[in-house]
Amino acid sequence: MESINPDLVNISRGLGRGRLYTFFRIVLPLSLPGILSGAVLGFARSLGEFGATVMVAGNIPFKTTTIPLALYSFFNRIDGGEPVKRLVAVSLILSFLALVASEYLLRKQKHAQR
Repeated sequence: MESINPDLVNISRGLGRGRLYTFFRIVLPLSLPGILSGAVLGFARSLGEFGATVMVAGNIPFKTTTIPLALYSFFNRIDGGEPVKRLVAVSLILSFLALVASEYLLRKQKHAQR
């Protein structure tokens, strides 16, 4: 998203379009290839990390269980639907918070360099 020409966003806003319209009609379509490639690379990396975690740490309940290992364990159980949903929600929230914190620190660093 940082590589999108800001003039395109400014032109859209200058023509009276709202922020949401500009995001969904300009920013998101131009960012989609990067978002998709990031998702594919993230998924591929997670598969590799999962295998390494299982081999090195194992899956000892309440000792070496990580969120991916817990998801795998609950997913293979008949009554594991609700715990899987909760763990996915926790994973998404943690990922979002990490992304927000990273962006905040990056902007703070850029501001300090000026």
